[in-house]
Amino acid sequence: AGDGVAFGAASSEAGGRLWGVKSEDASAAEGGEAVTLELEDASKLVGVRVGDLVWRTQHGALQRQLKGLLSDTTAGRALVDVALDGEIGEPLNVTVTDGRGRSASCVTEAVLQ
Repeated sequence: AGDGVAFGAASSEAGGRLWGVKSEDASAAEGGEAVTLELEDASKLVGVRVGDLVWRTQHGALQRQLKGLLSDTTAGRALVDVALDGEIGEPLNVTVTDGRGRSASCVTEAVLQ
């Protein structure tokens, strides 16, 4: 709960904050299985159809973890440049470079769609 979702096209207005997910197997649902999503505001579901794509727009647990890290006053802050590179069907490459020229890169497990 607390994650955000959008339905249909990535730019869709349909969606919102999740309150719960229900499936026949309460522990997990496999890709392609039907689940019931409980949203904070059901009026945001107008136009959503069975089979529409579901996009995760917020990750509540990750946001809480990052907020804790960013509020750590012992950690330094620096402006960084972020470069994103990818093509449809390939993973996204992310490179972050600071003002001193130090950089770190990573590649997503999921491919761009």
